[in-house]
Amino acid sequence: MVDKAALDEILHKVEDVDGVDNAILISRTGVHIAGDVPKDIHLETFTTMCAVLLGAVDITASELKEKFISIIVNLQNSRILVKDVDVNALLVVMTNINADLSSLEEILDKHAAEIKEFT
Repeated sequence: MVDKAALDEILHKVEDVDGVDNAILISRTGVHIAGDVPKDIHLETFTTMCAVLLGAVDITASELKEKFISIIVNLQNSRILVKDVDVNALLVVMTNINADLSSLEEILDKHAAEIKEFT
């Protein structure tokens, strides 16, 4: 059983990291599990499109005989990082454009291990 309160607490820790604006947890099929997206974003559209993005990258990685680890989308003013948590969940983190992604990925690895305990 998913412990949404525990997951929300972990996601708030992720949001406390310098440069992180939002953190949410979604299923690989795009269903929202925990966390909040920015106010003006349609939740279902955003989570579904993250799952579609994952599907494309996952298939591409498979063709290359590789395993998906993370996706970084560079936008004009921000970034989206999609991180594999486990077979059921993805961590989606929205950052400002100046966020230090190498240190962020290390922090997310730690939190992903915590998230696995509650999914």
